[in-house]
Amino acid sequence: MSSGIEAFKQKFGSPNPAATPIHFSATWAQGLWQYFVDQAGAGYFLHGFVYLFGAEANDLNPLLAHWHFLFETEVERMVIGRNAYGALLVLENPDQDATRGKVGLLDPLTVSYFTDPNLTFVSLQARWLPLDLLPRFLDDSVYRTWRTTDPATLAFDQLLAIKQPLSLGGKMDLENFQVENIFDYYRSTGEVYAKHPGHGGKKA
Repeated sequence: MSSGIEAFKQKFGSPNPAATPIHFSATWAQGLWQYFVDQAGAGYFLHGFVYLFGAEANDLNPLLAHWHFLFETEVERMVIGRNAYGALLVLENPDQDATRGKVGLLDPLTVSYFTDPNLTFVSLQARWLPLDLLPRFLDDSVYRTWRTTDPATLAFDQLLAIKQPLSLGGKMDLENFQVENIFDYYRSTGEVYAKHPGHGGKKA
């Protein structure tokens, strides 16, 4: 087992429940990816706070069009994971670059799209996730508080939606969050942020 996979497993444990993993059309990419999946798995981790690398993540691809104003380039993008606040892990050029592709983080907490030259699909698994380097992505403080009031997990099409983004002075406090449908949330907020960039939308 590689050190990167071991680091991922130490941080996240085993998926519960597990999910059918995403699939790459390129044979070489799928072969590399399959090794990771066989060892680490895909699905829900951290008591349901994050959903990583499961095929169902692709169902969230339409959300990207609603927040298109945050993307600097017009490239193909595919959702490969999410957290309970609706933050999306996005793989760029999945058909062309596959496992070598760059990854971005679309973050509702700050209405921003974070990228880094060193953030790729492989380094995401081996370094960025295990070392908690992605801004706010693994901050489950509000989620843990919410679960003390409602022990149920969120449905896949739900999120703990922030009411006032952190970029506009909002706080990581349960009173600033509410359960919403993720498709409705991205559509309605996208309409506002696209027309009024000062509401918090920015490229990180």
